[in-house]
Amino acid sequence: MHLSTTLILTGIVLLTGCRTKPAKPTDGQARSPNVICIFSDDLGIGDLSCYGATLISTPHIDRMAGQGVQFSNAYSTSASCQPSRFGLLTGIYPWRVTQKDGAADYSGLLIDTTRVTLAGMFAQAGYNTGVIGIWHFIPDMAAVHHSGFDYEFILPPVQDQSKRIYMENGQVSELEPSKHISSLIMKKFEEYISAHKDRPFFLYIGTQGIDMSQMPDPKFEGKSQLGVRGDMILQLDGSIGQILQTLDRYRLMENTLILFTSDNGPVINERTSDSTGYAWGTHNPGGMYRGGKHSIYEAGSKVPLIICWPAGVKPSKQQTLFSHVDIYASLAALLNQQIQPGQAQDSEDHLPVLLGKEVFGREYIIEQSLHNTLAIAKGRWKYIEPAKDSFAGTKHCTELGDECQPQLYDLSADPQEQHNVARQNPQVVAELSALLKKEKEK
Repeated sequence: MHLSTTLILTGIVLLTGCRTKPAKPTDGQARSPNVICIFSDDLGIGDLSCYGATLISTPHIDRMAGQGVQFSNAYSTSASCQPSRFGLLTGIYPWRVTQKDGAADYSGLLIDTTRVTLAGMFAQAGYNTGVIGIWHFIPDMAAVHHSGFDYEFILPPVQDQSKRIYMENGQVSELEPSKHISSLIMKKFEEYISAHKDRPFFLYIGTQGIDMSQMPDPKFEGKSQLGVRGDMILQLDGSIGQILQTLDRYRLMENTLILFTSDNGPVINERTSDSTGYAWGTHNPGGMYRGGKHSIYEAGSKVPLIICWPAGVKPSKQQTLFSHVDIYASLAALLNQQIQPGQAQDSEDHLPVLLGKEVFGREYIIEQSLHNTLAIAKGRWKYIEPAKDSFAGTKHCTELGDECQPQLYDLSADPQEQHNVARQNPQVVAELSALLKKEKEK
């Protein structure tokens, strides 16, 4: 979707509020951890060497995984960018606000201006809050001002339009097409850290897309074995390296919790004019799983998730179910913040799971496709509800999986979701269908 500068600017309102800043810690008093949430774009669970990729190396992301908690069963709230980001920032399933007559509807304001977002919760705890990078919300660009952020440097949703703009603290300027968006984001990151290193901060970073509508910085061009998309993954890893280096330089790494994840599964063929983009060999961006971005199958919303906090977690592998929607309540527990009625209504506190200290967490996961088809996974079973219309075709060569019939998969025996066993297990279908219906009616 292409948005004009006029449309993006419509409705921008600046709001400020009174916030209590935390006092500097006295001698011997522990400082609250800084928190950095890095939300990658279209990165698959099979795209990183710490998750088993062999044709590409991501040493800086691997460093975080080696020092922290690496999840193998983490899920975004949606298989699409915008609703997934909504779920993380609000602690609410995106389909609660995007469903209209059973179909996806993104015509209205997604982030209600009265809603206390994840950033707003940190602000209430006395943190300085910032957002740098891809904002990705259409059309509510104004929402960034209402969402609890003290500082912003954001690029609007469409990254490959003929004219780019960015916004810094409400000031809007045009930015000519450039291969150096990632470098610009990293420059603003270093400036933010330098300015706020002495007090606790929460920083949300939306990295440049890992898709073939993008082009990498020249120093990464042709450096991977996987075409443009592979080069973009190397660029992402290089940006992570800069982030870690900056934190090391300011001696902030030890007490900074870094949460690294992706908004949804991979897109592998958006840049059709780039033949090198198809040189995958044995590399599978979605790992062993079926589908990809937009799909109701596992690769649509099963994503990498790494929690790195040297002072607070020990290196471990975490296989427990975890959803992006639970990040809100879990971090609120870390800050001893109470969640008020109506705030982050779908978020569950699983802080011990997030920090690798417990293995018992969420009972079931709800997934969402591009067309708002929902699935629920509990134990060995995954049930996909019948779609209102059949969208069983493909988008970007990815199987969408939306079908008019119920689907049931035994993920323990069939993680690739090849064999629909709904007819053979009507009792399981009925049980999971009822549980999903109960969630919808909350």
